[in-house]
Amino acid sequence: MTSRHEREIDDAFEAINGLITLIRVLSEMEDNYLLWASSPLGVPTISICPKDISQFLKYALFNGKVPVILTSATLCQGGDTLEEQYSYMTHSLGYKGDFLERQPSPFDYTNHAMMYISNKVPYYDHDQRENYLEAAYNEVVQLCNLTQGRTIVLFSAKEDMKYIHKKLSSRANEYTWALHVQKEGSSQDSVIAEFRKSKGVLLGTGVFWEGVNIEGSDLSQVIIFRLPFPVPSDPVYEYKASVTENSFMEVFVPDMLLRLRQGTGRLIRSETDLGILSILDSRLSAAAKKSYREQVLETLPFKKVTEDFSVVEKFVQNKRIRRTD
Repeated sequence: MTSRHEREIDDAFEAINGLITLIRVLSEMEDNYLLWASSPLGVPTISICPKDISQFLKYALFNGKVPVILTSATLCQGGDTLEEQYSYMTHSLGYKGDFLERQPSPFDYTNHAMMYISNKVPYYDHDQRENYLEAAYNEVVQLCNLTQGRTIVLFSAKEDMKYIHKKLSSRANEYTWALHVQKEGSSQDSVIAEFRKSKGVLLGTGVFWEGVNIEGSDLSQVIIFRLPFPVPSDPVYEYKASVTENSFMEVFVPDMLLRLRQGTGRLIRSETDLGILSILDSRLSAAAKKSYREQVLETLPFKKVTEDFSVVEKFVQNKRIRRTD
């Protein structure tokens, strides 16, 4: 058989197996799956998911005779021991084995980067959503003007991204930088190329939190619009929460820290990169006194942290981050 036919057979086999599993779950022959219905883009959809993926990984990966190494820049979180630092990932994956000491970043975050936490944006409240978005919009404009574009704004909700994009688009003649927004589909190469060429501002969610690699002065700032907590109503997280004693600290905070590290990793990509990480979520400010603030500061590599915009301005000036062309 040709390789093309092999792929077609593999795809068909996988699809049939998925249908068989769905039938077994619907007929209650299998009880270790989550089952839910949704209507993404108006298309009725039934989804199934193993309640415990560790059993699948144990069978498919960890019980083999071949050694397995798990590696990632975001595996670890805060904690005094290696077991604590790796705990969220190991519990999720069912991993049992040795831990390697957490490796420091090769980049000079002390001198090359700063984290700004806004304390001006009110807490997000669904009933007062527009007040929150307006305040966050003003912060976005001020920060993008400071670096003269060259900014990626990361959203955890598409509705927030659409609101800010519409607002910025309606006043585009007031700004010196070009505006770009994530496109529909999986590949974002074209919009990233446009962003690099214009040195403008790019609004993104989903895929932009990880895997985007823009070195040099084309990217000088990453703005986290809101802390990326999982949606509590998501069936997978709803189930995870139901089997823990303290779901917020055992599921939602660790998952948020994982995504936050992935997002902030877009900023410094080489030894010479300079930049600012701005977080527009005042729940992280010192005045909010949230229990997870110290975990965030411990997990992220930034040594210079401020809530004073004038300090950020001075950093940009001293490091000559502003565009000179």
